[in-house]
Amino acid sequence: MQLPANHNTSIDSLLLKGSSSVFLSDWNAQDESHGIERTLISRALSEAESVADKYFFIDEFQEVKAWLSNVFASTSSCITSADNFAVSSNGTATIFLVLYLLNKQNKLKVLLLTPIYFSYIKLLNDMSASIEYMQVIHDGKLECGMDKILDIIESSDINLIIINDPIFGAGISFGDNNYESLADICKERNVTLLIDYVYGGMEWNGTPAIINNHLASMPFNNEKVIFVESISKRIFLNGIKTSLVFAKPRLIKEFELASVYTIGTLTSPQVSMLKQIYAPENKESIMNTIRNNISVARSNYELLQALLLGTSLYVSDCNSGYFCLLYIPYTLFACENDPNSIAEYIVEKTNLLTIPHERYLYFCNSAYCCRINLSIPTNILMKSINKIIALCEAM
Repeated sequence: MQLPANHNTSIDSLLLKGSSSVFLSDWNAQDESHGIERTLISRALSEAESVADKYFFIDEFQEVKAWLSNVFASTSSCITSADNFAVSSNGTATIFLVLYLLNKQNKLKVLLLTPIYFSYIKLLNDMSASIEYMQVIHDGKLECGMDKILDIIESSDINLIIINDPIFGAGISFGDNNYESLADICKERNVTLLIDYVYGGMEWNGTPAIINNHLASMPFNNEKVIFVESISKRIFLNGIKTSLVFAKPRLIKEFELASVYTIGTLTSPQVSMLKQIYAPENKESIMNTIRNNISVARSNYELLQALLLGTSLYVSDCNSGYFCLLYIPYTLFACENDPNSIAEYIVEKTNLLTIPHERYLYFCNSAYCCRINLSIPTNILMKSINKIIALCEAM
């Protein structure tokens, strides 16, 4: 489907209404135990202080990249080379520069697998790209038909496909088999596949890893794949973020050269923190943090499911990350089928701020849909959901 002409990613008016409310889609940790060991941060900041007067241009990171490449090979068996990846300041800056470079090469005709991070919609619109979208979540479950994707590629002359993993806000991973099928299609049809894994690496039923071997290695074997990831989200390191982008060597070289006049430099704390995160001697500490955060999210999800039993509300079938989708039937509201009005109604009646998932190109005919941060302290989360349940029962 084509991007609706009137689609608006702005939620400023809603954020103003809920400025003093409990934000159920919060992106910050409200509990210090979710973060990494403070000694690692202190160590990084101490090292950063000694080189605070230096510039850290991304195109000059060859020594750090060689070290990282060796770390990946020795600690996770990731098959890649220093020529296949670059270090960047954060996920949003990375995707901006990747899209900018791809659009310079060929006018972008994009297929978004939705729901998807709103920045893609905004940036691609600003670039006057042709935008199609296909929802891969239906009633809280993953439904991704490769035949349908192939039809859209052919009918709309698509040259770029973008996906978030886990699917944005839904807490559902795309899966290795789907990636293999999609990557094969892209290679055969000369379509670039951009995998945004910034919120990834927290599969509930697998073994956590510093880096996803399978996805990080894909660009090494398939030049049509670009993989963006950031461990920062897994450990709530929101204030000293970094990001990695894996792609064919030519694009990586262009990325690093263009970063000088677009992204600029990294800060000394970012560089020092990057080394602390990936240092082999800190691996177990980082892994413990990720395991703890997965446990918190999964436990809150199971409690949420139990709380919704016997109600008409339900959540997505999560298996990864911090977020899940909450579905509230439209029939419970007088302002039926108007997500923004429903969000305003909820915040006015309960003091709970929810963001309609239509912002992320996810449309549900039967229910108001919003994402819930599963890392919110359990007492706050349960109390908040009880308020929504009570509001629905009163209508």
